[in-house]
Amino acid sequence: YNYFREPKFSKAQVLLKTLDAIAEKRGVPVAQVAINWSTQNPLVDTALLGVRNPQEAEENCAATSWELTEEEISVLNAAIAEYEK
Repeated sequence: YNYFREPKFSKAQVLLKTLDAIAEKRGVPVAQVAINWSTQNPLVDTALLGVRNPQEAEENCAATSWELTEEEISVLNAAIAEYEK
């Protein structure tokens, strides 16, 4: 996959740091931030989630108990736009 080759790999690391920062600030797993962004994004109709155990299923479901702020969504969208350049 070209996602594991430069320049995409380095760009993905920057995007992940943005996700990490929001997750740390909120005290939630990064997966919840990604799920939340997907479910709040009007361009996404369906979000498919994989789990390996009951704990991951519970953590994923917990993402529906809160919402990203407009500012957080803007920060993520900007990071995604940089990744896509």
